[in-house]
Amino acid sequence: MASVYVLRSLSDDPQVTGLPGLHKIGSTSSTAAERTVHAASETTFLGAPVQIIEEYRVPRGVESKIEGILHRLFAPARIDAWFERDGVTVAETKEWFAVPFSTIEEAIQMIENGTVVNFTYDPVSRELRLKS
Repeated sequence: MASVYVLRSLSDDPQVTGLPGLHKIGSTSSTAAERTVHAASETTFLGAPVQIIEEYRVPRGVESKIEGILHRLFAPARIDAWFERDGVTVAETKEWFAVPFSTIEEAIQMIENGTVVNFTYDPVSRELRLKS
């Protein structure tokens, strides 16, 4: 089994705490706990500890596909973060989204029942909307 997971940053950086509903959507071929054990020292986790909000166990091989669907769906709410050293970008992370967790759960259910392709994410209303 593999996992798709949703995390919340435990950073006290005002740039992070000032973003409502900030969640990392990721995947791993192991478990979320194993993947995040060194979160505080990894740029992909914003260099801070994280809280595992939810972990969805999925068959190995589909985790990155599910992650990709979620990333495309929530792209309008993506928060790009980068880390610089001596004025040079040394790392970027593109897996953080300002999306309410309840909406992420709704999208997971839509993936399970095959209806997600009919929806788009509206970052203003912070809701999934039926495509017109």
